[in-house]
Amino acid sequence: MRVKEEVVIPEKTYEKTVRIECDLCGAEAEGETFDGSIWSAEEIEVEVRVHMTEGEAFPGDYDIKACRIDLCPTCFKEKLIPFINENGVNKIELGDFEY
Repeated sequence: MRVKEEVVIPEKTYEKTVRIECDLCGAEAEGETFDGSIWSAEEIEVEVRVHMTEGEAFPGDYDIKACRIDLCPTCFKEKLIPFINENGVNKIELGDFEY
């Protein structure tokens, strides 16, 4: 969950992200990336990204919808992966990262 607050600059008001919280347990992230969040887990920095976008984009015009879910590493491993596995997806597990 991205918690926002209004920031007033003379002649302009805008929203900025002041912290990121896990949508399931409320844990607070250490920071953010463009499309994910940074979490500290057992002295290791972990990035979690769960999002979907759909639509079309053309130069000067776009119609894109997006959904982002902020999850801490614990909820990702202990809640999301088991939920996906229990709902018919072939076994998902953490493995070596491939570039």
